[in-house]
Amino acid sequence: MAKNKTKKASSKMSDAKKKKLILALIIGISVITIGGSLLYWFVLAYHIPEGEILFISKRDFKDMGEEEGVERSTTSIYKMKAGGSEPERLTDEMSAFDNPTWSPDGKKIAYVGEQDIFTMSSDGYSKRKLIIDGFFPQWSPDSKKIIFIKEAPNYDNNLFVVNSDGGRITHLVKEHVTQMEWSPDGKKIVFTKGRTGPNEQAVIFTIKSDGSDETALPSGESGDANSPSWSPDGKKIAFSSNDGKGMDIYTVDSNGKNLKKLDLPKSLGKWRYMPKWSPDGKSIAFLVSTNAPWYKQQAPIDLVVVDVKKTKKPVKLTNLDKGEFIVDVEWADGKNMLVSIAKTDLHSEEKETISNIYWGNTKGQLKKITDTDSDISPSWKPAK
Repeated sequence: MAKNKTKKASSKMSDAKKKKLILALIIGISVITIGGSLLYWFVLAYHIPEGEILFISKRDFKDMGEEEGVERSTTSIYKMKAGGSEPERLTDEMSAFDNPTWSPDGKKIAYVGEQDIFTMSSDGYSKRKLIIDGFFPQWSPDSKKIIFIKEAPNYDNNLFVVNSDGGRITHLVKEHVTQMEWSPDGKKIVFTKGRTGPNEQAVIFTIKSDGSDETALPSGESGDANSPSWSPDGKKIAFSSNDGKGMDIYTVDSNGKNLKKLDLPKSLGKWRYMPKWSPDGKSIAFLVSTNAPWYKQQAPIDLVVVDVKKTKKPVKLTNLDKGEFIVDVEWADGKNMLVSIAKTDLHSEEKETISNIYWGNTKGQLKKITDTDSDISPSWKPAK
């Protein structure tokens, strides 16, 4: 008799648990139904790092015209919180601004205004013209120097360096330079040289920061290379190589040894370019497209991240439509990056383009943080 009571009690307890489970499921379904995207938000909520973002925008005068002194190229420089809040305009002039970038110590900003290079304090004050007719300024890791491109007397875009507080300009490379980047320790610069015509090839070189010891690196199977990017430990350089039928991503030791092509699926698209190492050295972000040149085909340009340490399957962050393309990518940390995505109205006569800024991560998530249709060129400063 006791055994039967035990079985009945056990059966009742089992039934009670079942009822609780069913009730929990009903409540859960109700929450999802009533609350809309609550569960979706919980699972896919994007964790935004702390810091500030510099960017270019037309948001304050995008609806103004030439009669009000605003041309199509008119922009201004802004900064905002990491999530897109509290935007603050840093330049009052109505001009064509470009390439805003934080100094590594976070105290200053370098930028281009009407083809001249300026610096200003992080709050937008103490503006100073540093270089006349220069572009693409890049801070050294110690924030003491800036490399830049400037048209030389030979009418080529040459590579120069200047102290960040002004002074003497040093002419580093007296040939055509298109892309460059400081090594993480600030002792060397990698750059692309050549390709002044459609049938010429570009070659990647390294040079010491004083302009000595210029060394060519292997340039892949085609010999035409571009977009070099240092690994954060300074031991390797990633770049893209063009054979005329497509582009591939390569890595090579900074001394020129151990050239390796990344093994990427063909389904990504045959044009893979603009590689950028993550700050932790584990991943490389790059752009992909099915057609080139893009401006003729209007094929989408998407963003892909691949884990080069564990050789995992590449993660495609975007799946854009025709006329949509990635403009800028800047890593914030080992998982997150800032991305500007643009879209061209292919049906309009003037082919107007709109753009906004997003966060993206190595999991494949995207989070839009601006919606003015006029924001571009994000630069990241982490919180101290």
